[in-house]
Amino acid sequence: MNATFNIRRFGLNIYKELLEKYRVILGFWAVIALVYLMFWGMALLLGSNVGEYSRGTVAITLLQFYCCLIPFLIYKNENRHIEGTFYGIAPASTLEKTLTVFVIVTLLFPALTTVLMLSLDSLLSVMPTESGFNGHIWDTVFSSDRFMSGLENSISTEEGRDILDTLFFGIPNVLFNPFLSMILGQASFVFFAMLFRNHKIGKTLLVICGVGFLLSMGATWSIVSTVKHLEAESLSSMDAEIMARWMKNFVKTVMVFTCYILPVIFWVLTYFRIRRVQY
Repeated sequence: MNATFNIRRFGLNIYKELLEKYRVILGFWAVIALVYLMFWGMALLLGSNVGEYSRGTVAITLLQFYCCLIPFLIYKNENRHIEGTFYGIAPASTLEKTLTVFVIVTLLFPALTTVLMLSLDSLLSVMPTESGFNGHIWDTVFSSDRFMSGLENSISTEEGRDILDTLFFGIPNVLFNPFLSMILGQASFVFFAMLFRNHKIGKTLLVICGVGFLLSMGATWSIVSTVKHLEAESLSSMDAEIMARWMKNFVKTVMVFTCYILPVIFWVLTYFRIRRVQY
């Protein structure tokens, strides 16, 4: 049954898993609401008004953290030797199980959690208090243009804005959409949640730190090696426009690979991990 897909069985599998996991999701939502209420309460205590972009940035950061954490909480036992036995023998194919994880963790949870948080934010913003929240942040979270304009306005120096425009000019704004980036960035955490049997969060953090360290060391080494092989005259004669174009293409390539290609790779790996897990 690993290679089959039946829409009715797929729907029943989603329904079954939601029945099993809805308590975890509701508890997580209660924590999310409590944390956001604490954020609002701190603004009241400090007597400050938190603007739309600052509040939207906080909301996006919290949502990204929650969405990265939820796979480890919902699917903490599915690949373990004893606890995951019933998951292994469930009447659903590997494809259906993988798509079920995708629907619950990457579609339903981020969408509903975002609506919950933004609705709570809108409610708090209309409270009759002298300080706290003002304005609405829906556009900041869902709109690439609104988010980028807020990012530009948050940069105080003209040089910083010029650098931002130079690096990101011509890159499709959809790559900067906070909500889209949030759901695409989940793929690696879903894979690690299915890959590791124990200490999932700790091992995932170690892997991320290790890969980040190796990438930074490799980038530093390549830059130093390139500079050493170039003569001083060559560096001084380099056209600034060429360098800016090269940097822009590099940033665009990295963003396309990170946002679109890498998530697909991780979901394919998740499929094979679910298929080959031994109980």
